[in-house]
Amino acid sequence: MKLFNTIKVFIPLLALVLLSGTAIAQDDCASSIPVTDLTGVVCATSAPSTTDQMSAGGCEEGTLDTWFSFVAQGGSADIIVSNPTAGWRPEYLVLSDPSNGCVPVFTMEDCVDQNGNYTSITGSLIGLISGNTYWIVVSSHGDNTSGTISVCVDNPLVVASCVDNEECVTAEVLSLSAPDAGASCVSDCNNGATPGLDFVGNFCEDMLFPTVWYEFTTDATTVGIDIDLSSATDLSDPEFTLFQGNSCLTWTFVECVEGTGGSAQSLSLVVSPNTTYVIAVSDASGDEGNFDLCISQFSDSSPCNTTSSIVESSSSDPTTPVGGPYSYGEVVSFCYNITDWQVGASSNWLSGIVPTFGSGWDPASFDAFGMPLSISTPLVTQGTIIGGGAYVACWGETAGWWNWYPAGAVIYNNVFATYGVPGALPDGTPLPSGWFFGTTYNLALGNCTDQLNPNLVYGDNDWQSAGVSTLDWNLCFELIAGPVGNCTLGQTDLSVSMQTYADGEIGAWTSLGCVGNAQQVFPATLSCCPTFNNPGAQFTCDSYTFPAITGTLLTGAEAYYTGAGGTGIQYNYTD
Repeated sequence: MKLFNTIKVFIPLLALVLLSGTAIAQDDCASSIPVTDLTGVVCATSAPSTTDQMSAGGCEEGTLDTWFSFVAQGGSADIIVSNPTAGWRPEYLVLSDPSNGCVPVFTMEDCVDQNGNYTSITGSLIGLISGNTYWIVVSSHGDNTSGTISVCVDNPLVVASCVDNEECVTAEVLSLSAPDAGASCVSDCNNGATPGLDFVGNFCEDMLFPTVWYEFTTDATTVGIDIDLSSATDLSDPEFTLFQGNSCLTWTFVECVEGTGGSAQSLSLVVSPNTTYVIAVSDASGDEGNFDLCISQFSDSSPCNTTSSIVESSSSDPTTPVGGPYSYGEVVSFCYNITDWQVGASSNWLSGIVPTFGSGWDPASFDAFGMPLSISTPLVTQGTIIGGGAYVACWGETAGWWNWYPAGAVIYNNVFATYGVPGALPDGTPLPSGWFFGTTYNLALGNCTDQLNPNLVYGDNDWQSAGVSTLDWNLCFELIAGPVGNCTLGQTDLSVSMQTYADGEIGAWTSLGCVGNAQQVFPATLSCCPTFNNPGAQFTCDSYTFPAITGTLLTGAEAYYTGAGGTGIQYNYTD
């Protein structure tokens, strides 16, 4: 296992000294044993050294040093050092030097050490330069001079086709199959590619090892995708991260999956139609090699709610784009529209609308039961009891009212529904809070008295009309992004989702003809200024005008400003 992150440290002459003027075999870089097979199959071997060529220190603690070397042919390497002799516990350094020769001032590329009884130790490192020599200095924790040291190096050759899309700006553009028409696949590799993004903090979306990039755009009817990343033999822990947009400067995170056993998947991932995404592919353990990436689109197959949308109608911050990312304190207006609800099999009527709001919205946007406090366009009943049959007592009356109910007040597939028919949720599942329908007509009593229990009513429609419905519903409300600090807490999800239920799912009707209505999702995020561990382009989240500064040396210099959106925001300033 690798016990230390790869880090380059310059080791001065006082810390790394050639102590003997007489070279003994394998005792210094000039007489090192070359590792010539860089596939990791054929290893270089040597008896342990009996002399000390390096001063002891921090990670590498042994005092007897045996030198090996290899000439890199790719950007990363897996190294295995072993000695099966009991009591010989290997540890090693990987060194380079600016002159690519045996100069006694080296750069430490890696240091792998551990405590305990073992005979083998493994490490991985990246950032190697093809054609440069690297020295592996092996010692024993107990300074044992018996046995045979074996050093194996797996350093994949850089393949041109593996690095053509190693940066976001050179992402390979994928052409996806039409929705519901199967997967579109690409076979590729990440050999020798540069590392991906490394945000400050321990995030799944950090890609510290060779990474390649892809771009695709969803179709007009796409509501979701499946992503399947697999590698038969090369990538043991494949991973991918999906971002919305392709600016390669702002990072709107959508999904991250770190796989195991050569496979990583995300199924039924909600996405937006007509939207561009970029996906970064790597391996969490640093492996390089071949893989297959398959992406499938699927369309909305809702049987009843066939035409609906969530749209941003206005915003208090004109500088942010429609659809976000949104800024701290920004008030965003949304409208949810349902057009021409189809009654589906056996006259299912609309009975419930359950929203889900991302964690990045300010709690001040909602009341104690989770309902938006600011509703500019409330739900209005569309149905009327138009006469005939058992409902004569309520002829001409409105069908009922839409009200907000707290979580657990309404259950799915209640006792009136037909058992034995699979629903979208298990029978008796409590539903989250949302808007549900109560009626003018009381089915249980058979008279025109209000029944406000959504589990005991029919939905919103023209009662006595069992044909195709053309009714529409519109709902508009306002939410506040933030508050300040959500970026630090990771609460950046500003999505808005809506799930509809028919009266056969939660009401008194006995048919489940509307099962399968897809959730409508408006994905959005909070505008955060990410900082990176690795050098890379930053972007400006906060507007800031530098005052006129004269008589300084700031011409062409860079200044940094800490603002509400985060730290490390980069501005260019010219005096």
